[in-house]
Amino acid sequence: AGRDTSLCIDKNLMLQGSIQNATGGFWQTTGNGTISPDTTTMTAAYIPSNDDTGTAELLFILTSAGNPYCSVATDTMHIRFGTQPVSHFELNTPPCTDTTLIFLDKSTATKGIITDRYWIINNTTFTDTIVQTTIDSAGLYPILLISMTDFGCIDTTTQNIRIYTGPVVSFSISD
Repeated sequence: AGRDTSLCIDKNLMLQGSIQNATGGFWQTTGNGTISPDTTTMTAAYIPSNDDTGTAELLFILTSAGNPYCSVATDTMHIRFGTQPVSHFELNTPPCTDTTLIFLDKSTATKGIITDRYWIINNTTFTDTIVQTTIDSAGLYPILLISMTDFGCIDTTTQNIRIYTGPVVSFSISD
């Protein structure tokens, strides 16, 4: 049936079975989703149900059928389903041109952990949880954050942040 894997619950699982020395076989699962088009098609899709999200692991079993002389053969695959994270960030400093801007990743995952993040700020890519950068010109800037979990689930958010010109102060002493 294949190697054990993890994937996001919002994706269908493509099943690709192969049976030799038998006339066919069938799929079984411990999940509550649907195998489409049916359980006897070797190239099928598993469409997860909402109940599958609460399950730590699902089993998929491919069993041979149609060999009257030999015992059936089976192959079992373990699948862990994760859920999509929620990408969110905060700007922790005044949004001014004369300030080091500190962006904090506040993304959450209800199942799994956030393992990767990618920011795009002013055409620069960052991968840290906390990003410190400066923007030299006032204006409206889109800030993009992509979060990924250990299940491969991804979420993206973009916030437009207005950067203001910082105050400029100078003085002189006259005689």
